[in-house]
Amino acid sequence: MQSLTLRDFRSYQALRLEGLGMLTVFSGRNAAGKTNLLEALALLTSRSSFRSPRVPELVREGAERASVSAELGDGQRLVQVEMVVDEGRRRFRVNGKPKQPSALAGLLPSVAFTPDDLALAKGGMASRRGALDSLGGQLSANHDQVRRDFEKALAFKNRLLKEDASDGYLDSIDETLALCGAMLSCYRAALFRRLQDALRLWYGRISDGEDVRGEYLPSWLDDELFDPPEFGRDEARERLRACMAQRRPEERARR
Repeated sequence: MQSLTLRDFRSYQALRLEGLGMLTVFSGRNAAGKTNLLEALALLTSRSSFRSPRVPELVREGAERASVSAELGDGQRLVQVEMVVDEGRRRFRVNGKPKQPSALAGLLPSVAFTPDDLALAKGGMASRRGALDSLGGQLSANHDQVRRDFEKALAFKNRLLKEDASDGYLDSIDETLALCGAMLSCYRAALFRRLQDALRLWYGRISDGEDVRGEYLPSWLDDELFDPPEFGRDEARERLRACMAQRRPEERARR
């Protein structure tokens, strides 16, 4: 990122930062707007905010619209990315042309880590899955779409369970869940493998050379911990289908 420009975003009427390097530190007194600045970066790069705000809250009080833009360069090309907040909606542009949010995937992935993210270590599996999917969705539009399809199918199944739908209906939606869930598990496992080299490198630097190892273990995989799991989409689909069939009575009892 070579420059960042804010207009009427949160507490900022106008701000332009240039000459950003590999490491940039924002410092200032309490309520100076540091978190607002980080939120602008997150919204522009990951298309989501760690604050989960309502869209109108992003516009400075008294203004009608807000914008956040950045110039990205790798030494060979320069790309301008912009987010405009207007009429309660967020719109994105790349080099001045309107784009769907998914079109920004991979341009400049970002990871936000706040004190609340200690849940990655202290919380349940959902927090860790969410963090992995957040990064995966930035790197791959397919990862994000499969996650959305899975969550949509899961919500529909929960509705069917509440309505005491027949096993035939539930079998049908379980097929969709098994397919989407298998694809999502494969995306997560592939991403986790990509992270291993960086994990070992940086952990070694902050721990006087200690080694660290991690594995992605889906809940449906009954292998022993740290026995490196190997599975493909077909195997994952069959295992998920079997798990859901086994849990059907329990799911009906909880409805």
